[in-house]
Order: sequence, then structure tokens, then C-alpha cells
Amino acid sequence: MIRDLFAPDASIVQFPNRIYPQGLSASVLQIAEAFEKGRKLLASQTYKIKNELVNRDSVAVEVLWVGKLAVSFGSMAAGSEMRAHSAMFFAFKDGKIVTQKNYDCFVPG
Repeated sequence: MIRDLFAPDASIVQFPNRIYPQGLSASVLQIAEAFEKGRKLLASQTYKIKNELVNRDSVAVEVLWVGKLAVSFGSMAAGSEMRAHSAMFFAFKDGKIVTQKNYDCFVPG
């Protein structure tokens, strides 16, 4: 389960983007719910790590995310691909994520 990766009091912040136009600040329970919603929206998704930096209990990654839509989303038909260049920042404690911040830049499409 996705919840197993996070500390019980963890938080995730999604800065405003195509999927979360108002941004999102979520608890572990909300993270798990959003993950399940995403599984219904997407037929598949991949993350290609372009760069990573580690400093003690902090990790920063630059990724290219590609998601294939299972259903229509906005003006995009089911089967279309969404792409985003993302910077993700994680803080860990005792092997669990305590904070995650995502800066997602979606490719128009």
C-alpha cells in the first residue's frame, strides 16, 4: 500500500498544476485516496529519473512522468498521453517519507 511508504503524520504538497489547479496539501489518508483516484484516471504511468540529489535524510529528484489516460480528462481523450517534468522533494525519518513536495510542469496537450 502507498500508505506504508509514509510516516503516519506525513504530508504531501502538490503545487498548482494541470491535475490539481488549486494545488493540494494532503494527509496520509488523503494521499492514499488520491492515489486510488489516480489509478482510475490512468491506464499506466512511468517515471524516468533524470537527476537525483541526496543530503542526509532529504532527497530531490527531477523526473519525466508519462501517464496514459484510462478515461477522458479535460480535452484529452482516453488513450492520450500526459507528460510532466517534475521536481520532487522528500524528507525521510526512520525510513518513511515525512514530507513530499511536488512541482509538476505539464506539457500542453
